Amino acid sequence: MNDMKEIGPKNYLELKEGHENYEKSYDIFYDRALELIERGEETWGHVLLQLSWNKAYWARRFFDKNVYKKLSEALNHEYFKKLENEKLDTINFEDEKIKEMVSTLFDVFQEILNHTGASKSLHLKNVKLFVPWDTKIRNEYKIFQKPTSEDYFNFMKEMQLKIIKILNDHPKKLIKKELERPLAKLIDEYN
Repeated sequence: MNDMKEIGPKNYLELKEGHENYEKSYDIFYDRALELIERGEETWGHVLLQLSWNKAYWARRFFDKNVYKKLSEALNHEYFKKLENEKLDTINFEDEKIKEMVSTLFDVFQEILNHTGASKSLHLKNVKLFVPWDTKIRNEYKIFQKPTSEDYFNFMKEMQLKIIKILNDHPKKLIKKELERPLAKLIDEYN
């Protein structure tokens, strides 16, 4: 990832365009998953998103009660409580404890859901912090091999730099008011 070309949104207008393009192809599953989580059906919200946004992986596997149980347990990992107030634009990725927590969570979820599914469930657990990725996004960012937690952590750091650059030119309050999405989700919609 050190050789990343300049990709991703470079300014607010590109971020906004990515959001508008996403809205045109509106995906109801994301909002439905969030609704399930808000109603207290967290695991089912994650299942819905996995089966709709990670179809290629689950087409070759069976989402059975063992997977459901492992996912339920992972969603209660102690690190989520420690990260619950963190946001993509303000988290200190230089803190070794932060790196350990993000990497550990990614590894836990990757064992259950694969690398794409892991990022999507991490995102649903904290939509203001974690940025989801998929094969297309990883390829854009030159992550071709089987992704590791270190790859994901570095990807998160890169997404933070992109958001901070945008926030330097366009206030966060305006972005939230105009686009009504967390910054981590807006980056995903652009990607």
